[in-house]
Order: sequence, then C-alpha cells, then structure tokens
Amino acid sequence: MDLAAKLKALLKGAEVYRTQGLLTEAREQYRSASKLIAAHPQIKNRDTLLQGLEAKLNSLEAEILKVENTPLTPEISAENQTLIKRLFSFGEAEDPENAALEGAIALIKFGQYNRAIEEFEALLDRDSIRFVAAKNILRCGLNTEDPETAVRQYGVWISDPRFDPEIMGKLKTFLENLLTKKGISAKLPDAGRAPTLGVTLIEVGEEEPEEDEVIDITAVSLQVEGKDKKKRRLEYEVSFQSGNLISILLSEREKEVYEVFRVGETIDSVELTSPMAIFKGTAKIMEKNQIKVGPRKGCFSVGLKITGI
Repeated sequence: MDLAAKLKALLKGAEVYRTQGLLTEAREQYRSASKLIAAHPQIKNRDTLLQGLEAKLNSLEAEILKVENTPLTPEISAENQTLIKRLFSFGEAEDPENAALEGAIALIKFGQYNRAIEEFEALLDRDSIRFVAAKNILRCGLNTEDPETAVRQYGVWISDPRFDPEIMGKLKTFLENLLTKKGISAKLPDAGRAPTLGVTLIEVGEEEPEEDEVIDITAVSLQVEGKDKKKRRLEYEVSFQSGNLISILLSEREKEVYEVFRVGETIDSVELTSPMAIFKGTAKIMEKNQIKVGPRKGCFSVGLKITGI
C-alpha cells in the first residue's frame, strides 16, 4: 500500500471509529496518521495537515473526558459494516485472501458477529483459508445471542463436499473444546470417515508441533498484577485467531484488569490451551479497545501476538 493510500485508510478508519463511539481507537488512528505525515517531509501541505490533525485530536480528547455521558449507537449500519471491512483489509494487492480474512476479523472487533459470519462463509470456497474461516465461524457462532448456531453449522458442514473427513475431525475437536469452555454440553456427530474423537485433550508428551503448523488456541491463562500489586492468574477464552494473532474478551466488570494491559508489553508465563495440550509461551499485547455496539457491548477486547512457545 503506497503512502497516500495508507494515510487515507488511517483517516477514514479514524472517522469510522469516531462515529461509532470508539474514541480512544479513533485517537490512535489520528496519532498514527500524524506520525506518518511527520516522517515524510515531501508530503504536500504537510504543516496544514498536521495542524488539522492536532485540532481533531484536541476535539477527541474533550469527547473522551465525557465519554460516559455519550449515548451509544445500538448497532452499526450495514453500510458502515461494509466500510469497516474494506478499511481494515490492508495488503489486498499483495495477498487478497489474507486481506479478506483481516476484513472479516475487523468486524469481530466491532462486535458484529453475524456479519462476520457472512464474510467468513464467503471464504469457504477458498481451499487455502477454508479451515481458518470455518474455525472463526464457529467462534463467532458461540458469541451470538444463540450459541447453538455453532453446533447447527457444524452439522450442516458434515454433508458439505467442501469439508473432507480430516477437516471435519479437526473442527469437531476444536468445537468440542470451545463448548466445554462455554459450559455447553452437546454431542457432536462424526463426519463419515472422520476418526472418532471422544477425547478433546490429547497428551502429547515431548512431541512438538510441526514448524509450519498453526496451533489452534482455545484459551489463554495470564498472570496479571493488579493495582494492589498482587499477582493472580486469569483465564480467558479466545474469541478469534488468525495465525499467531489471537483476541480475548474481558467483561465490563474487569475494567481494572483491562487497564493493566499496555500495548507493546510482553507477558511471560502465558499458558495456551489447545486441543493437543497446554503449552507455555509468551505473548505481546498488540491492541486493546472497548466494544460499544453489538451483543458484546461494554466488553473489552485485547489483541495478543503469540511470540514464543
């Protein structure tokens, strides 16, 4: 993406965040745009643009101070959902499939699970990303107002020729683990020639995953130090995963924990739960925001990058 296109995407993204009440996220987008302009003296009308951004940032700071009294938008319009998907699909020219995934994942971050499911479903025809898309459909389904959506979707895929027994076996294990974390009891049927997967956690001893294999992570356990300086370990379900990037959701009651997280900070002694085993690792905090719309309104979203296992 060239400089002009990247700058335009940042500014449009900031406006989308701002119109939906995501003020701190809008502020970060404007700050990123300001840094980008400052780093390129060849930009035409550079000083004027910087002054305009400074004015927008000052206005945002004033809004943030009274955010508690700002009425929330109940839902994002279909038009804005499409805009969100397009704005946050970076790198489309180089990797269209990855860009499409990023666009659908952006909708999850705004709490738009039903629309995200639609976008992921459109990606199921692509062999290279079918499994990733299917996993995120199941995750989104469990986050909707009707969690049984995920179970019904799994049942539909059993007779779908795009899903071979091997993929269905993996999805069965994956969904069983998600359901267990949610406290939901459901008996999932096997898919044709798929292997019987009665146990969802397999001890693997010293066996390590293949280097190129992406580990499915269903939950993470983090050691957090509160304002009282006491350390405690907290466990969270993974709301979505794309490669080594995952997102977790904190409830409104966990604002104090949310405020402890700092973007750019690396967390040691992270426990990662997968269908294979529980791994030890490290994670870097990539982003954080509060969801202001949709069924998870009020929850806090934290994006993590797994940096080592």
